[in-house]
Amino acid sequence: MAQHRIDRINALIKDEISNAITFSLKDPRLEGRLIGISRVNTTPDMKYCQVYVTIYADKKESEEIMAVLENAKGVLRKKVADALTTRYAPQLILIHDDSYDNYEHIEKLLEEIGNDSH
Repeated sequence: MAQHRIDRINALIKDEISNAITFSLKDPRLEGRLIGISRVNTTPDMKYCQVYVTIYADKKESEEIMAVLENAKGVLRKKVADALTTRYAPQLILIHDDSYDNYEHIEKLLEEIGNDSH
């Protein structure tokens, strides 16, 4: 029962943060950028929430965007708090999810292998 509740809260937090990044944050460094929330893990006590952010950009731009999001954590947490029906809103821990970067690297390696075999 408790895990089902956390799963619903995770889904709600994921949606709220995604919407906030898209519609509420008015930073020019975010405009036109593809930013996604790949997953959210909230602790059972609701004190902390790990938010995995996927950024479709090069390393330098990704670092800059993560800095912008870190600075906007208060706004993001406020949006989450307004959406939750719980007494407390969890502290947000933003984590750059670089699995897309790994995917891109693997694609390049496979392409090179494919070209070498012909």
